[in-house]
Amino acid sequence: MFAVYSGLTQRARWPELADAVTAARIGNIEPLAAFAAPVLHDTRAQPSRIDATIATRCNDSQTRLSADQLDQVAAGMRAKYPQFGTVIAQQLAWCGPWPVRTEPLPAPGVPGVPPILIAATAADPATPQVGSTRAADQMPSAVTITWQGAGHGALPASPCVTEAARAFLIDGKIPTDGTLCPA
Repeated sequence: MFAVYSGLTQRARWPELADAVTAARIGNIEPLAAFAAPVLHDTRAQPSRIDATIATRCNDSQTRLSADQLDQVAAGMRAKYPQFGTVIAQQLAWCGPWPVRTEPLPAPGVPGVPPILIAATAADPATPQVGSTRAADQMPSAVTITWQGAGHGALPASPCVTEAARAFLIDGKIPTDGTLCPA
């Protein structure tokens, strides 16, 4: 399921993912395992992405769950989200051995901060739109632009979002908050 979840983040590879799932159904898991490999395995050319993922996720939270709590969360996630709930719940265990920050997290909504562009994707399996919206709600200067497409990341998949980001970063043009870009 982690391999499928990883594959869903890569829109251009969806046909390959469909073929890999078909192969797995008849016993050949190699094509599907290839979708999880970059996260888990180091190569000379590309280090594993698991370390960066853990550092990013675990540094932002002081919450660490016991084994019993993880079991409860996994059961709840599995019931609420039957396809990927358990996969997401398992990722909560990754932070267990990670050290907890001792200094407090900074306030997310400091007044006077220049505009911050949040690019969301309506159907993003890795960064759901609801999470992007929650992040934007905590930042008074956030400006959200949403691609009404699917896959992980609107850049460069959406020409509309890409142009808005370019104009924001290069020309200083702030898009209208809540802008929707077609799929």
